[in-house]
Amino acid sequence: MREVSFLRFSPLLAENVPLDCVDERVLEKMRQDTKSYIKTPEHFNRIKRVASVLKAGPYVKPDFWEDKKLMLVG
Repeated sequence: MREVSFLRFSPLLAENVPLDCVDERVLEKMRQDTKSYIKTPEHFNRIKRVASVLKAGPYVKPDFWEDKKLMLVG
């Protein structure tokens, strides 16, 4: 079986929001929550690490991916 990295970023939102929400107030609060999440050093650094892996592309040597083991759930 082939190993696959799973990357997930899940900002904590102030309230539960249904997928079909169109309320501008709720959507703006979601944007603010997400911006706050991204600005924390921990999450910003995770995003930078993911970006470096994505920029490397799929055709790099396997040892590159071993060096970039990502524990990015959260």
